[in-house]
Amino acid sequence: MDANADTCCLGKNFVIMSYTPRSADVYAYDPALPPTNVPIVSGATAYDCPQSGNTFILIFNEALYYGNRLDHSLINPNQVRKFGIPLWDNPFDEMRNIGIETKPIFVALKAKGTKLLFDLRAPTDQELANRPHIDMTSKVPWNPGTVQLGKVSIVHKDPIDDPRSNEAELRQLDPIMQEMNEWRTVQQTIVDGERFFQQVGRMDDDARFADVPVRPSFVSTERHTKATAEKLSERLGIGLHRARATLRSTLQRGTRSAILPLARRYQADCMFLRPRLKGKFSTDTAYFNHKSIQGNIANQIYFHKSGFYSCHHLSKVDDKQVGPTLKKFIADYGIPEHLTMDGAAVQVGRNTSFIETINRAAINYHISRPYQPEENPAKGGIRELKQRFYRLIVKHAIPERLWNFVLDRVVDTMNITANYSRYSDGRVPLEVITGITPDITEYMDFTIYG
Repeated sequence: MDANADTCCLGKNFVIMSYTPRSADVYAYDPALPPTNVPIVSGATAYDCPQSGNTFILIFNEALYYGNRLDHSLINPNQVRKFGIPLWDNPFDEMRNIGIETKPIFVALKAKGTKLLFDLRAPTDQELANRPHIDMTSKVPWNPGTVQLGKVSIVHKDPIDDPRSNEAELRQLDPIMQEMNEWRTVQQTIVDGERFFQQVGRMDDDARFADVPVRPSFVSTERHTKATAEKLSERLGIGLHRARATLRSTLQRGTRSAILPLARRYQADCMFLRPRLKGKFSTDTAYFNHKSIQGNIANQIYFHKSGFYSCHHLSKVDDKQVGPTLKKFIADYGIPEHLTMDGAAVQVGRNTSFIETINRAAINYHISRPYQPEENPAKGGIRELKQRFYRLIVKHAIPERLWNFVLDRVVDTMNITANYSRYSDGRVPLEVITGITPDITEYMDFTIYG
């Protein structure tokens, strides 16, 4: 281990798996010496696990290869940590052993003076072909001058769930208090319900809702509603100027478009080939005040500054539900070139499926700093999304337990609506991302509710 080396340096105990088209000029500590041009490679080394006796192949990507010119290798611990692999190199930490905590094995480190070492050797061709491979660093281009090492947040448990807390002790010792607490909760729910119905009764006479249009009742003799700016403005809840811009940048041929996500999947031409999406995407979790009729409490939103949204409903905000949303986004649209997110533990915590998907898909990512919401564009996108969402709720008097259906409708319509973003260049967001001009005829025929 060498924290002074800003990039992993591979010596004679490594073999080259593949070259990159890039190289680096390496300067020695003595400024009088000329710089050395060193290739950037993906290298492999063999590690013999002392616990199991098995051999594992460790792959270090984006590393400098010196070969026989270096009799030992230098591993940059932060390059390993950036890939999401925990590395503990504090020999004075009484809580953890020093080592690298990969999923299948724990690579133990040993101290020699002030240096931390572990034994590696050059693998044979048979070992490269048959032994399991473990990626230790990312394939995303590594630039030590611009890389950002972000912080992650810690999920704090409820003290009631902590067996060491006094409240947990009292709950176990006194079941009568537990029943009393439950009865207080029921009473509070009844009181809140009565207040809710009183407020609903007062809303009927509220002057603020006098301009809300009533539900239209009409019979059409045509197969599809005629596409006009006025009708589109009414259906999508947008202004006439945006409605005219949307008509100019979409099709109205009366065809049903395959707007994702699909209920029935079409067979893909290339099952494992996913397109790379240019530009910077961002993601954040949007919470709602009511549990939906389908049991959802939140939504994972993926956002692009062109005005594109992708929403994924969550019944619980944990790794089992947040992690697969990125896989579904990749399956539906492609692999984002860059992804910005906050430091929530459910997204960037250790051994989460979310960060594992980022590493496997080689997504370049940025973790926004705490209390800096302007660094994550998804937060502003969610704010605009909720404005359209609540406007639709009030306009059609939709019960809030149906919010997941309303949110799907708002996302679909915003993706096919022209906006004023300089990133969309006059096109609708769905076309900016997928390259396909959508047909909006089906959105002219029906509204969301009533």
